[in-house]
Amino acid sequence: LPPFGFEYTHAHRSLLHLADRLATSGIVTLRIDYLGAGDSSGDESTVDVPHAWFAGARAALEVLATSFPGPRPSIIGVRLGALIGAVVAEKIQIDSMVAWAPASLGREAMREVRALHLVSVDKDDESGFIEAGGYRLAESAVDRLSALDVANLAPDLAGRCLVVHATALKREQRWSDRMAELGADVDEWSQDDFEQMMAEPQYTELPEDTLTKVVTWLGQQDTHSLDLFDVEPYASQVSDHSRVNPVGWTERHASIPTDGRPLAAIYTGPPRRGAFSSMTHTSVQPSR
Repeated sequence: LPPFGFEYTHAHRSLLHLADRLATSGIVTLRIDYLGAGDSSGDESTVDVPHAWFAGARAALEVLATSFPGPRPSIIGVRLGALIGAVVAEKIQIDSMVAWAPASLGREAMREVRALHLVSVDKDDESGFIEAGGYRLAESAVDRLSALDVANLAPDLAGRCLVVHATALKREQRWSDRMAELGADVDEWSQDDFEQMMAEPQYTELPEDTLTKVVTWLGQQDTHSLDLFDVEPYASQVSDHSRVNPVGWTERHASIPTDGRPLAAIYTGPPRRGAFSSMTHTSVQPSR
């Protein structure tokens, strides 16, 4: 689950590479755009945030849980995405969770959004929206997201939790403490290159050590390491756009119905055995 706003844009490259590497290791992944953001339908004036974001993330988990038998899905949440993941996992049991530079308080994440808003719009703006880096949220949505607190959440976590602490940010020990309190086996990892990962998009650098850590950590447990196309998840909603790269993973775009709106998602996983040669390329949507 991605962060929101400018952090979504800056983290995109790293999350894309993470999905590719997980797929190469045999783990099926599903990336989504929150309703009203990215390639998903709706906008800030028509989508009820945060309800729609929770519903979209929950729908994505349900797709994985029902389409791929076996182990429960895991969540990787970055910044605000970790809090959203914890909310969703209160109603759907997950196997494990990676909380990457997580915000433990919604108000801290929204404080950054408000600060950017103040330097980018007229101080007399009375539109009722907060705008930060080209992303807008209704003030009421910002207030509701600000109320989130990991200490008040109880995700149904069956196994382990990896908390990635970005040394460039305040250490979110409250995440580790809360997950341990709920009975999870908590592992911790310090990331020294978070600022480079979150630089302006044209200057971002991949956090190689952290990507390797997350892939290795998830690979130590039962995961959805099935053939992505042995089971066609929501076959009627998966588009014909797919791609097979030279190292073997396949990417396929999908649309998941959520509250009557299509949620944009991208599956990445091993290709159907024998369906393509390793160097075959089919059409792919221009934006990943």
